[in-house]
Amino acid sequence: KYLALFWQWAWLIALVGILAAVSAYFVSQQITPVFEAATTVLVNEAPGTQTSDYQSLIASERLTKTYAEMMTKNPIMEETLQLLGLDLEANTLREMITVSPVTNTQLIEVVVESTDPQAATMIANTVVEVFKAEVEAVQSNRYDQSKESLETKLAEVEAEIENYNALASNAETESQRVEYFARANQYRETYYSLMELYESVWMSE
Repeated sequence: KYLALFWQWAWLIALVGILAAVSAYFVSQQITPVFEAATTVLVNEAPGTQTSDYQSLIASERLTKTYAEMMTKNPIMEETLQLLGLDLEANTLREMITVSPVTNTQLIEVVVESTDPQAATMIANTVVEVFKAEVEAVQSNRYDQSKESLETKLAEVEAEIENYNALASNAETESQRVEYFARANQYRETYYSLMELYESVWMSE
């Protein structure tokens, strides 16, 4: 009895399954596929700024979190759009990108979703390149300002050395000559200290 009842309804069960499969197929054909491209960035301090391994790791992890937040800011988005020639708003591009620092590492994962696989790849690569260039520009500007300030001070101190040497050469008394030479030597020591500092900045850069 139960077997007869089963076969009585089996055709309906099979029909429902077939209809569900066909419906799922046609629905899937209507859905636009979304592609994902990902790239990973390693953040590390410059060798010249590192202290101990532990302190360096902590500093790098903090820097990683900061960079992850900065990577989708408007200047980076706008520069990426301009380089790729994409007709999108910065906010639209930002919504396509997920930037995540990898926990307890110095890595940043950049994931881009797009209906165009080539666009996803190009955006992921370009965002990283634009951000890298931005960081380098900021660092370079910082060093340029430090060097410019030191160069100004070096020129001022050098002028003082020449001034006191001239005064010493034209001094009317021996005591004045000794005093002027002593002043020139003081400025000369300052000049050497500034030169060491300038070389240190140059090496860090």
